[in-house]
Amino acid sequence: MQKEKLDPVTFAVLANKMDSVVSEVVHVTLRTSHSTMLHTCRDFSASLCDGKCRLVSIAEGLPIHVITSNMAVEPIPKLFEDIAPGDAYLNNCPYFGCAHHADYNFCVPVFKEGKLMFWLIMRQHQSDVGAPLPTTYLPYAKDVYEEGIHWPAVRVQRNYKDVKDVIRIATQGIRCPDIWYRNYESAIGALRVGERKLGEILTKYGNDLIEQWIEEWMDYGSRRMAAEIRSLPKGTWEYETWGDPLDYAPEGVYYKMKLTIDPEAAIMTVDLSECQDQVEGGINLTEAMSKGTAMEGLFWTLDPTLPHNSGAFDRVKFVLREGSVAGIPIFPVGTSVSTCSWADRVANLGMAIMSKVDPERASAEGGLFGYAWAVLSGKDFRHKGEPYVDELFAPVGGGPGTSGFDGWINWANAACMGEIYIESIEVHEQRYPHIFEKVEVAIDSAGAGKYNGSPSIDVCYAPMKDPMTAAGFFDGGKFPTKGVLGGEGGTLNKAFVINRETREIIREAPTIAMLTLNPGEALLVTGDSGAGFGNPLERDPERVRIDVQKGYLSVEKARETYGVVLLGSDPEQLTVDYEATAKIRREKGGK
Repeated sequence: MQKEKLDPVTFAVLANKMDSVVSEVVHVTLRTSHSTMLHTCRDFSASLCDGKCRLVSIAEGLPIHVITSNMAVEPIPKLFEDIAPGDAYLNNCPYFGCAHHADYNFCVPVFKEGKLMFWLIMRQHQSDVGAPLPTTYLPYAKDVYEEGIHWPAVRVQRNYKDVKDVIRIATQGIRCPDIWYRNYESAIGALRVGERKLGEILTKYGNDLIEQWIEEWMDYGSRRMAAEIRSLPKGTWEYETWGDPLDYAPEGVYYKMKLTIDPEAAIMTVDLSECQDQVEGGINLTEAMSKGTAMEGLFWTLDPTLPHNSGAFDRVKFVLREGSVAGIPIFPVGTSVSTCSWADRVANLGMAIMSKVDPERASAEGGLFGYAWAVLSGKDFRHKGEPYVDELFAPVGGGPGTSGFDGWINWANAACMGEIYIESIEVHEQRYPHIFEKVEVAIDSAGAGKYNGSPSIDVCYAPMKDPMTAAGFFDGGKFPTKGVLGGEGGTLNKAFVINRETREIIREAPTIAMLTLNPGEALLVTGDSGAGFGNPLERDPERVRIDVQKGYLSVEKARETYGVVLLGSDPEQLTVDYEATAKIRREKGGK
């Protein structure tokens, strides 16, 4: 006899309860973690899977962290036959379902009445993982042996107690063990809070009802996604882009996506098999990132109310090629920067390809990772020369123009899509011996369009006293982000070492570098902007006037690019000359 479906109220209440568990795990970590990249910038995410390793809830998290986070837990049941309450596991291995080695996945099983019901996952980006250099980003690391410590789904707690020899290995192979262990305690403590909350839910509703809800929740996600796909046209579309040249890719890095939509079967197929071969460096995407970045780009353009669970995600199928730069890497090739600029390129494929499918849902390309997110290291003269290693999260990467909306200035990059927190400059200066001289919008930098990409941000920072190392890199220094449907591309990513007194450029920062900044020197980062959507001559003149008023746009560029004539000298009192604007736009070929 078929079970009667859950009533809508119970169904909705349980969906919100699961989200609230994940959200509580997130907020406990936010308040107890030690690194600024965690408690200030929130470079971590939590997710919830069922006992079959299917995603149930990702609540609030970085898209690149959570969309394929279930892949990090899938190896554990295959490797361990004695999973028990009180266990905790650590997996950061790119060849065991993870994003890249710097994202540590702490995984806790949740049992009820002897049955494995859920997995809770906390993915934390670590600033130090025992790499040869003081950074977790190693674009030149050609294989895993140059990246740092890999933990291929290892048990770190048994019966709610640390497995001491494993923890000893974890803390002895890195530069700042105390910071790592405090972050570890934060992650495990937050997951244990989530475990207790899930235990209360399971006690109240019982295993059978919760299992029924999970199946109905997966079916709901599948049905919603099916309806979304059926609203799209049938066909196959292609979109390609290039990453900047590198020593091991002198012509650049080629990415191509084929998207096939089959409304009858309600399936989307993403084919990345024509991306170029993997390279001897750290920019290769892991399988989890190849899938995750493509999906986050597509889901950026779809109904935001879609359930983000395995039921919905499973309607996106993949064609990936082994040995591809965006596919399935062949061991032991390096993948240490799998979540950065080169992941952004694949996410941009997913967003921009929709301009060919359905312009009403489309998006231009968004900004890329840059030197404003360098890993900084050195010794702190204020604390007896104590060493530090931490990542800077200053504003970088402009948001793309999309159908109906300008790009968001704090979008950060495609991997984060606005979910990461931009670092408080004052807090950073309190914690580390650095000083910021500039964090400001760069005028006339927005990718122009009917809907603009957001402008870029110029950032300048320097050591307070002693030398500082900035391990950084960027993409978009040669191939900027591209606009769609007549929109203009974004500005270029650049960085320069300058003299703090004279402001003269000492040298341009290369695409990838371990830069040493000596006293009297600063790093000036001119970030890239989001690209534009649609013809700039179709932009609402009033929006152009507001852009000038905000300081994003000059009066001259308003006329030159948008064909908008503004009257007045005081930015607060500017008005649009509509008659002159219409005349110029006609002369420029606008409507």
